[in-house]
Amino acid sequence: MNDGHRALAIDIDGPFQQVLAAWLGERGYEVVFTDLPYVDAGGGPVELVVCELAEPKRTGSETLRLLARVHPGALLVAISTRFVDGERRGALARQLGADAALAKPFPRAELYAALEAASSRRGVHDGCT
Repeated sequence: MNDGHRALAIDIDGPFQQVLAAWLGERGYEVVFTDLPYVDAGGGPVELVVCELAEPKRTGSETLRLLARVHPGALLVAISTRFVDGERRGALARQLGADAALAKPFPRAELYAALEAASSRRGVHDGCT
């Protein structure tokens, strides 16, 4: 267990949970999966929240505002099958209140690049060594 890097993954579908846990584990995160935004990720502050949004345009900003209040300071990454690929995702992420938005499915390298870019913009450490 890594006491320094906790991640909360919300509403992630079953098959993708193992993949995401492995990918984030490689970055030094211990991942807790839940359907509820209020879950404690193991006794310390959450540094990363990955949330799958079924209806990003309808409820995405509400959900992400709630997550920002519940987990202040955490990087917020929104994922959805409804996001378009390309540059518009960055604008959408900012509009929704996320640090990054990824169109599902996405490769590991895209997740890592999004974490690094978001960490750089916010001036925080993304869990990698």
